[in-house]
Amino acid sequence: MYNKHKDQTTVYQSIIDNKVCVSFNTDQKRQAFIEKVVSEGRRRITCITNVIYPGRYNVLFIKIN
Repeated sequence: MYNKHKDQTTVYQSIIDNKVCVSFNTDQKRQAFIEKVVSEGRRRITCITNVIYPGRYNVLFIKIN
């Protein structure tokens, strides 16, 4: 989500089983996804993060091995 007053972009992320990182532009979408994954019970959410970086069109990649 882009905040034009601060010139910052926030990316809401959740990491599943220390392997897959799923990014969302709003916290509500991330929470709905987490509830879905938890209710299925097959996978585990290992990390929930908010990444804030300056600007609007910057691209940020995080690789977790």
